[in-house]
Amino acid sequence: MIKRETWATVVGISTIPALWAVLTNHISIHTGTTAMAAAAVYVLAAKSPKDGIRMSIGELLGIVWTMITLWLMKTLTFNADIATFLILFVMVAVIIIICSFLPKVIDLFGWLVGYALALTVLIPVAQAGGDTMSYCIQLAVSFLVGIWCVGCVGGMIIQAIAKP
Repeated sequence: MIKRETWATVVGISTIPALWAVLTNHISIHTGTTAMAAAAVYVLAAKSPKDGIRMSIGELLGIVWTMITLWLMKTLTFNADIATFLILFVMVAVIIIICSFLPKVIDLFGWLVGYALALTVLIPVAQAGGDTMSYCIQLAVSFLVGIWCVGCVGGMIIQAIAKP
């Protein structure tokens, strides 16, 4: 027998991302699936909706960090493999150090996930000569939808449905 909480989770976690995926097709957002990853991080790491603010800051910083990374990759002209390793090593190390000083302001996991997702989306866009700023905006919207609509609001809906 499946528990009421499981059904509530199925409804909440399945419905909101599916609606977002359909909506993004109609409003020219090509990064809608990143909302699911943002929501997953929120669900796994957040203890309360207040954590959503720290997570939002972290994930949005991931986009900024990616733009800096893209600029560095374009600027540094020596061996691409060595340059990529050094850039990623330094950028992640700096994220960890900054977050160690500001744990009440920036969520480390949010920043790392935002950075990883933004790198995944923006590197191919930049390599193809695409509009990276448009994709940055789309990522920001998707991250915030994932955290607040799917993670936070969806979580509250799940809790409300799951109550006996």
